[in-house]
Amino acid sequence: PAGRKLWDQVNEAFDQLALATLNATPDSESVVLRIGCAYGLSNNWLCPRIENFLTDYPSFRVQINFIETFPKEIPSDDDLVICYGKPVLPENQLTRLDPQKISPVCSYSYYEKSGRPSSLQDISRCTMIHADEGQEWKSWFETAGHEASISNSDRNLFLTTGYSMVLDAVRRGFGVGLVGDRWVREDIQEGSLISLSDHSINTPQTYYIARPEEKHRRPIGRAFERWILDQWQSN
Repeated sequence: PAGRKLWDQVNEAFDQLALATLNATPDSESVVLRIGCAYGLSNNWLCPRIENFLTDYPSFRVQINFIETFPKEIPSDDDLVICYGKPVLPENQLTRLDPQKISPVCSYSYYEKSGRPSSLQDISRCTMIHADEGQEWKSWFETAGHEASISNSDRNLFLTTGYSMVLDAVRRGFGVGLVGDRWVREDIQEGSLISLSDHSINTPQTYYIARPEEKHRRPIGRAFERWILDQWQSN
């Protein structure tokens, strides 16, 4: 254990030395950090924050590629992959991110149009936008202590292609959706989206960081992983 701890600390120190050298070299603009990322996370969380990483590493270029859910392997050119659901990879190549909390949100325009819903009963009468066949909303109402039916199809919009599509529909004022807290925090602060309840549930799956085998890793990939973990904990 002591050797493992020493290795981690020394490895990080050498990574920082290597990256500092590249940042100070005029020809280092050709170095590309390649990231595979689930579309929803990339669009709603990673891309708005990537400028902060580039501020610390201005000599690197970032290339973000779409990665499917539950990937069976990491593309050979990717330094890091962030995917939704646990991929089929050895445990030493994976880091599980904390589950994301989802709670009901709607656009300000829908909030006004629907009479400013505030109670569980009010929310149950809204048009509910689903990322599945209805189980998430059912679980949310049950854990909140309210029995609600989603049998009225006129009051439901099923978008089983993922949370990104749900969030897009919410932003367009179609109804109320259960969306991850990290994705809508800035929208709520700005007032374009309204949080209708403090009650939340975990998403059925969570995000994983998947990385190449240690012998194939680059210092920039390790630095980016440390940055992602720090951002996920603080944002």
